[in-house]
Amino acid sequence: MGEYQDGNAALFYTSDDMALRYKIDDERSYFTDQMSPDDKKRYDKYESLRSKTNDFVEEDAFSYGFKLGVKLMCAVFMDEGEAEHNDV
Repeated sequence: MGEYQDGNAALFYTSDDMALRYKIDDERSYFTDQMSPDDKKRYDKYESLRSKTNDFVEEDAFSYGFKLGVKLMCAVFMDEGEAEHNDV
């Protein structure tokens, strides 16, 4: 089972997920440690923008999945209602 991580969303990470996140952080640090302060500041702004676009994608995917689930539930309940009605 994964470990609960506090943040923008309630997520459960497995140990493999966490190992990958640490590796990515280490690689990022390798490059940013060699940057000038101005380059690092610009890179941080870039990362912030990328993070915002990821948030948009995640929000759209959740919204689409939620709507699809509601439509599926409606279709199932409509079919069940018709089946009960036709049995009488």
